[in-house]
Amino acid sequence: MGLFDPLPLPAARPPESELGPLPPRSRAGVWWQFWFQWLFLAVGGALLAALFAVFLAISALSPSDPIQIGGSGTRGSGELSCGDFVILSRERYRLERGGTRQQWCARIEKLLRKGVTRSDELHAKAVARAAAKNKPAPTEPRYGTVKLTAGAFRGAGPGAVAEVAERLGWEVDWERTVKERLTTVYVVRPLLTADTA
Repeated sequence: MGLFDPLPLPAARPPESELGPLPPRSRAGVWWQFWFQWLFLAVGGALLAALFAVFLAISALSPSDPIQIGGSGTRGSGELSCGDFVILSRERYRLERGGTRQQWCARIEKLLRKGVTRSDELHAKAVARAAAKNKPAPTEPRYGTVKLTAGAFRGAGPGAVAEVAERLGWEVDWERTVKERLTTVYVVRPLLTADTA
């Protein structure tokens, strides 16, 4: 970025016409997913258990850890993801089949409260770890973003996510959300400025 380049403007909130509910999934598709997921989970679980047994056997028979079952020690991306579950729960099954906007908003609030609480807990642990090591406390929370996928807000839309986030003191990162074509909403902790700190 050059000296005379204009500063990037924050992404504007899309028009209200784009913030409504997403198109519903087909009733038959939701039904098939709900009932056949148990078969897929059983078969997939058995395959994963067999694969894990093979990896353990390879690891036990070799002098080193060739497939690094011990892990690499890398850290996460700093996002807490909510709503992108593989298993279609009974609650979500009912919502997908015919949930009202109020029911979807209740789900959004439940998931966002859970994500915000988890973010605050992780930040408090980071502050406590820093204090125990006599280091300065982190000024910005590591997990300052909660990501909601379409399964969390389909019947209410991204506009409802923005309303709930504002009530909780957070805000939607519209730039990242628009890049995802409004199918994933990124809710972020507002930046602290000198006058709010």
